[in-house]
Amino acid sequence: MAINGKTLTKPLPVFSWWFATEALQRTQKLLDELESATFFGHKVEIFSCIGLWFWSLESAVSTAFKLIAPEKAQSEIRRLEKKFEKLPSFLGSAEKPSHQQFNELRNFCTFRNQLFHDLYYPTKQTEYVHTNFSRVPAYANEIDLLESMRICTNSMNYYRDIISGVDLLPKYPRGDLLQIFESEIVVKFNETLRRKGFNPVSFREFDKDICLTRSKEVYAPLIRFEAARFEKPS
Repeated sequence: MAINGKTLTKPLPVFSWWFATEALQRTQKLLDELESATFFGHKVEIFSCIGLWFWSLESAVSTAFKLIAPEKAQSEIRRLEKKFEKLPSFLGSAEKPSHQQFNELRNFCTFRNQLFHDLYYPTKQTEYVHTNFSRVPAYANEIDLLESMRICTNSMNYYRDIISGVDLLPKYPRGDLLQIFESEIVVKFNETLRRKGFNPVSFREFDKDICLTRSKEVYAPLIRFEAARFEKPS
């Protein structure tokens, strides 16, 4: 099988759909539990689910990078955000992800690393300027979970057509991942908050200025990468 001038002699495993499907099921379960909960967050399942969303995104980007990038670049570029940024250049396109999208991805990487590698220091809190992540990862709750899903979904949506004739965004009987996020996940979360009497403008005791829910404009999908350059393998 030849792709972008390279011949693949062995199958290339793609795990992003499996990870995203598992993350989606767990996210829906956590939102179901939130309806009857008396508190937000403080569940280890939220941490693991955030990890699954990150894993989904990293798998999707890394798979595309293996298919497109030259071998030298594959050995030199290891960081997820750099792979995401460099993909268009290997397709001969001047188009790049927006600064906002790239910075959101960087925030996600930082938050995930602090959460999973215990890198949080009370005297040096990280300010997540471009996202709604908690400055204290140990206090992660459903807001951080939805931020993780949003960034993963938008990032995967951006490169969904990078292979001509193949849609890389996970799809389900009731819609693709982006549609489910916008029409089901966000809507259900907001409705649950309203029933509990929360104002969707601010929420955290330690983040009084944080926006609990984003406007429709912010939640709208970011522009997708349109410069697909190689054909679906035969």
